[in-house]
Amino acid sequence: MQSYSELHKERMAAICAFCCETGTTRPAHNGKARVRSRRVAVYSSAPTIEKKGVKLREKTVVKEPVKPKDYNVFIINDPFNKREYVVKILLQTIPNMSFSRAYAVMDMAHNTGKGLVITTNMEMAEAYCEVITKAGILSTVEPAD
Repeated sequence: MQSYSELHKERMAAICAFCCETGTTRPAHNGKARVRSRRVAVYSSAPTIEKKGVKLREKTVVKEPVKPKDYNVFIINDPFNKREYVVKILLQTIPNMSFSRAYAVMDMAHNTGKGLVITTNMEMAEAYCEVITKAGILSTVEPAD
């Protein structure tokens, strides 16, 4: 990170270079360069639009980052795997899962037929589902609502 004096020197050099190009000595430079803070000089490069003889600047639109979709990983009840084995696999596969949470997920799958293991992004959900399936437990990935 640059110190205040380095930023100030860069700012002054940029303003000075602009003054030399245009032949003016005023720091405002007819609205083309504006000092928004003491540390940084901002040069506006937005295109202008002429409307009824008045020059207007277009506003730059900042797009919001797209939040990735979440996906649920479910385990499905089956008559083949013992409860202890399912809890053991969940503890080995899912990071930071407590024993009580793993037992609750297994019990939900046993009672309702389907238990929610974790909600995460698509890549991680598919990876968890693959590891659980390789261990012999039926699992699925579904989009979260």
